Amino acid sequence: TYSTQTISILKDGHTHGVAALAFDKEGNRLASVGLDGANTINVWDWKKGKIISTTKGHTDRIFDIQWDPYNKNRLVSCGVKHIKFWTLCGNALTAKKGIFGKVGEIQTILCLAFAPDEVTFTGVLNGDVYMWKGNNLTRVIQNAHNAGIFTLYACDEGYASGSRDGCIKLWDTDFKTIAKIDLTESEHGYKGMSIRAVCWGGDRILAGTQDSEIYEIALRERDKPKLLMQGHAEGELWGLGVHPKQPLFVTGS
Repeated sequence: TYSTQTISILKDGHTHGVAALAFDKEGNRLASVGLDGANTINVWDWKKGKIISTTKGHTDRIFDIQWDPYNKNRLVSCGVKHIKFWTLCGNALTAKKGIFGKVGEIQTILCLAFAPDEVTFTGVLNGDVYMWKGNNLTRVIQNAHNAGIFTLYACDEGYASGSRDGCIKLWDTDFKTIAKIDLTESEHGYKGMSIRAVCWGGDRILAGTQDSEIYEIALRERDKPKLLMQGHAEGELWGLGVHPKQPLFVTGS
């Protein structure tokens, strides 16, 4: 069983909001990105509430940061028209900028996933997937989606991606398409649905949307996604009323 007891509060690391968080593979260290002008990156010993390392992240907004599960002291951050590959040595974070070269256009990068041997996959704003070896762009998977890719998930089976186009795609370890699931065409789908989080394990996929739905999808019945949770809609929720006698409530925005 799990309680909701607070076990750690990390203070004084950021002066503004927090844009991204990521635990390392062992769960001992936490990386955080701030919304200050320097987009500050902190690495925490979260159990002690202490900062191990801090540095300026980038001049432009950072959207994601992740630890490389195959290299315990390697992190990658990405955002508005940039990607950086970080090495943590002691309490020092050092970065190498991503080199786009002639392989692909400089794009805003939204999310990250990893493969062995310092290979990184990134989802970009135009719907492509960029593959990096070290800090060099080596391959572009064009038109992976029809809009920005907000989430990538790596697992033993391969990779899952989710996009603003409302679709989930499954890829093998060579990033060749296995399956496509269009949630906009499902029973509870709608135009403008945007996938913001995806998780894949075995025959099951979980997907979260911008409008607070959570879907469970069985690959054997991928045309029948199950709606586990539903929010009201996009935007703020201003109205909430509970029926006095029946297990019903109404929402309004």
